[in-house]
Amino acid sequence: MKTARLIILIGGIVQILTACFHSWGFVYLVKRIETEHIAAETAAILKTIWLGFSVQLIAVAIIAILARSLERGGGIVLFCAFTVAVNGALMLFFIGPFIGFWMVVIDALWLGLGGYLQAKASRVAG
Repeated sequence: MKTARLIILIGGIVQILTACFHSWGFVYLVKRIETEHIAAETAAILKTIWLGFSVQLIAVAIIAILARSLERGGGIVLFCAFTVAVNGALMLFFIGPFIGFWMVVIDALWLGLGGYLQAKASRVAG
């Protein structure tokens, strides 16, 4: 169980770092919006979605980190991993493979492995 919790912690931290890198890209997004002369409403939507995704990554990471301390938190962590994986699949479908996609894949793998190990350990213990 300790190994699973450590893996989940690492995954959560990596995911928070991914969110920070994504948030950092907001500056470049705003500059590109200004140079592309995108309509104000479309620009507002892009900014909202960009920051919303960063906030979602942080929130899911915090949920996973907190759930790792629960005896049967593995299922919650697996759901967090699934959420991140779905985001990754959407990124791959609409944007294609790029560094952000691969970072999200790594996040999902860390959380998925940790969640699986924790769920397996709690089934054995219970």
